[in-house]
Amino acid sequence: MMRGEKKLSRAFRLAIMAAWVLMTPWLANAAADAGDVAAARGLVARVLPRHTGQVECELIAPEGGKDVYEIESRDGKIVLRGNNGVSLASALNEYLKYTAHCQVSACGSQMNLPATLPPVTGKIHRVATVPRRLIYNYCTFGYAMAWWDWPQWERELDWLALNGFNLPLIVTGQEAVWINTFTQYGYSEAEIRRWLGSPAHFPWLFMQNMESFGGELPQAWVTQRTELARKIIGRAHELGMDVVLQGYYGMVPSGFAERHPQARVLAQGIWCRTFKRPDMLDPADPMYPKIAATFMKEQEKLYGRAGFYAADPFHEGGVSKEVKLDDCGRRVFAAMQAADPGAIWVKQCWQTDNAKMLSTIPADRVLALDLWAEARPFWPGSAFKGKSWVWCVLHNFGGNVGLNADLQRMATAFPKALASPNKGRLAGFAMVPEGHGNTPVVYDLVPEFIWKSEPADLNTWIPQYLVRRYGADSAQARAAWEGLLDTVYAVPYTVNEAPSNAFFQARPLRGEKARTWSTTKILYDAAALERAWESLLDAAPQCAASDGYQYDLADVTRQVLADLSRPLYDRTQAAVAQKDLAAFDKERRAFLELMTDIDSLLATRREFLLGPWLADARRWGTTPETQNLHEWQARLLLTLWNDQPGTDLNDYANRQWSGLVRDYYRMRWEMYFKAQALALKSGKPLDEEKFLAELGAAEKAWTHATNAYPTEPVGDTVAVARRLKEKYRAVLREVYGSR
Repeated sequence: MMRGEKKLSRAFRLAIMAAWVLMTPWLANAAADAGDVAAARGLVARVLPRHTGQVECELIAPEGGKDVYEIESRDGKIVLRGNNGVSLASALNEYLKYTAHCQVSACGSQMNLPATLPPVTGKIHRVATVPRRLIYNYCTFGYAMAWWDWPQWERELDWLALNGFNLPLIVTGQEAVWINTFTQYGYSEAEIRRWLGSPAHFPWLFMQNMESFGGELPQAWVTQRTELARKIIGRAHELGMDVVLQGYYGMVPSGFAERHPQARVLAQGIWCRTFKRPDMLDPADPMYPKIAATFMKEQEKLYGRAGFYAADPFHEGGVSKEVKLDDCGRRVFAAMQAADPGAIWVKQCWQTDNAKMLSTIPADRVLALDLWAEARPFWPGSAFKGKSWVWCVLHNFGGNVGLNADLQRMATAFPKALASPNKGRLAGFAMVPEGHGNTPVVYDLVPEFIWKSEPADLNTWIPQYLVRRYGADSAQARAAWEGLLDTVYAVPYTVNEAPSNAFFQARPLRGEKARTWSTTKILYDAAALERAWESLLDAAPQCAASDGYQYDLADVTRQVLADLSRPLYDRTQAAVAQKDLAAFDKERRAFLELMTDIDSLLATRREFLLGPWLADARRWGTTPETQNLHEWQARLLLTLWNDQPGTDLNDYANRQWSGLVRDYYRMRWEMYFKAQALALKSGKPLDEEKFLAELGAAEKAWTHATNAYPTEPVGDTVAVARRLKEKYRAVLREVYGSR
């Protein structure tokens, strides 16, 4: 080779190297783009397995830095365009809802599609209203998702993407982080597993409300849930989502002060008059940044950097009197930032707007969650003092089953915030229900504001909703929903923490409450709801093929009959007042039979079965002992909550589920009526103290039982609803004066 050829060869090699350096970012972006399209295509295949070949996915650039999507028809195919997987999935969802007239729902989907997908008229173009779209409350991971496996999470993540959410809170798998952190500070793994306790109660540990409750966490659980968390986070990233992981804010395990006497440990008092709160290491203590660094490092090893970190010092009444809140906030954020320079602090604003704690944090490095903005918002008075904040819908407490939503307020509240000149740095939208998977109309309506800034006109929106949910345009269904909108869907949330509970769910002698922070009062015209039920049942010939209709019919029937439990109970008390034992016997039988009938109705829908909740819990156990442990924890959360009968938290997570109604709520009332009958026969007042002691023992015994419940529904919802309508027609007429 000649000398000139060598120079040319070297120059050529340098040029290739320079080109490679320049192309590397392009290649990385191209790979990322291909990943977004592949993730979207995977979602399409899961949602539309028989129509996958009729849908094309293409990437487009963001618009003004905001997420965007488009939908149109081309060459006989539906073309979805978006700047990431979530945008593409959102495009698919709008197409399904407004062109194909279908619905993907956790509570009865309607996916009756023709062999050839209907074409889109023109081009649909949407730009996101806000960049951050969060979902979940810590409590959701107890009341709804405590026992979920990967198939359940996979369906959920698809639903999140379809509805535009791009920032889920993920606390699944946190156990390993706490173990790996504090085994470096003088604890054994077993000690931390005892401190962690019950998986069903993890949310209240992670929010620093309670500790060491519900038995030692099995070692196998930690490995299983770490793997599950990696799958969840991996799929979220594939779909174009970020995730919120836990940030460290000072919580330490029991006995930390004894192991580290030089540390300034702050006792946090008692939560809900029952539980010792975990101690807190003062963020000003020299150990604090070291432990925070360890925590964040161990979390990154397992799950990578998140960029968004949740931390809630002094949640629901923690003791902060020895701490300067602004300094605490500065130090908590500094520790996050030291581990992840791009960190954003996600802070629940519940009972306080946390203005002082967040005062030193840069405005764009915090997301203050206005946690119950649809009912009791903080933002109108302060807009969080210029910090970035998120408008949230809480909607459900405890996973209670009950038709309740102020739909008119929900149809307008977020658009009003978007348009307000006083909105400050409104940066996001969120749905943060404590219990997930009920009242499907809320989860169809509210996420639309991720892509639409105008208020929804329910007079137009509801008829469209019914067509896609029921698969038919039914006059009877529209009439039914007019009644629903005037009754259960017109109850202001400011009246009580929603939803209201049925009287039969209340513990005997508790009065007007099935749980401490709610009511059993009927807050609407029950007779009007009964008429709406009749109209919905009349829609069956047109709509019964829809699973969504079947769910709604079961839900409305359940609500009407549950409301009837209060007047039937009042009849038993009238008989007691008159000392009429025969009348009392007749009325108590009617009350108990109503509960049996409600249970038979609930048994027709899987969503209303106790069995899957318990079976899911047992599935995580690897031995008979751990299976029984998880089942006890699962039963406990729904009933006594804390294994102490007669306390504030009893029945907080009450559910109208088949099995629970028949064997738990009915059992309690049977005991009460038996004791009351004996008192009437003796001519003496009911010995309430003795009765409540016996009741508490029976409640605890039920939580420790291991009898199996059905995991699949039985019976036809329409047939059962018709039978119950005929059976209770006369009683409803007597009580409400209805048809």
